Amino acid sequence: MSLVKDEEAKEAHEKEIRRQNRLIAVLEEEEARARAYYEYEFANNLRERREMKEAEQAMRLFMLESKNTGGSKYDVGGATSKKSSKQERRDQLKKEQAQKLVRDRECKEMLAEDDLAMSIRTEEKKQEQLAALKKEMELYALENEAADSTVIEDLSDDEGYASSVLSDDSQEDLIPETTPPPLDESPEEARDRVKKERLERRKYRHRRRREKAQRELRKRRQRHEAEQAAVLEAFRKDALVAHAKAELEWMELEEEARVIEKQEFRARANLRKVALYCQGKGMDELRARYDLGVLHAIDATRI
Repeated sequence: MSLVKDEEAKEAHEKEIRRQNRLIAVLEEEEARARAYYEYEFANNLRERREMKEAEQAMRLFMLESKNTGGSKYDVGGATSKKSSKQERRDQLKKEQAQKLVRDRECKEMLAEDDLAMSIRTEEKKQEQLAALKKEMELYALENEAADSTVIEDLSDDEGYASSVLSDDSQEDLIPETTPPPLDESPEEARDRVKKERLERRKYRHRRRREKAQRELRKRRQRHEAEQAAVLEAFRKDALVAHAKAELEWMELEEEARVIEKQEFRARANLRKVALYCQGKGMDELRARYDLGVLHAIDATRI
């Protein structure tokens, strides 16, 4: 009877393994299909972004050319053909303001993309935690089934009893003691006593099997929890490292932007100084030419 049940359990185990392998193959195929789809979508998204960026650059270039070719609103009747310094300054301020607005919009878009990526990662973590919880619940269900299993009858009482007793010396206090039969025992009482002792031995073996199954399931659950904790810790460390790298890159870019802004401000200030210096020298040259002309006229009158 026990051999038949062992064969049935073995066949059921092999059948379950084949079913799990089929499910794993199906899941791997679905994952490959999903990865290919997301890769295709990602490539299309990048291509659309590049096209939109090129179109936006072309539009900005067109607007800049049209603005440069167009006349100023201060040119009434074509009075002025060249922009004044104030007008150039106004155009420069407008351009800087437009660039600032573009930078602010791009920063907002990057923050929105970061929030979206964080929500996607959070959803993936949630799915992984749900899968781990489901697996843990299955382990608990297996443990409850092992605890609620019925008593398996074994006719080989002496051999099974001796092997179960000798297999573990830590539970000697649970071994049912056998009492010698009384001298005036009737055959009916002897049969009842033997049946009772057999029942006690079966209960003892069943309790030992159940405790052993519970220990195995407890070890499996602890091992599974340790693996899940290690995976979560690895994901957390990777996320922290990636976040730190992103923050460092952002800080470096901000520092570079500040340095470039300082250099630009210093260059513009130097340009204004040079322009004022050249303007002063030009006025001195005109004044010297005027004085020279006056002196030549005075000499001509004296002659």
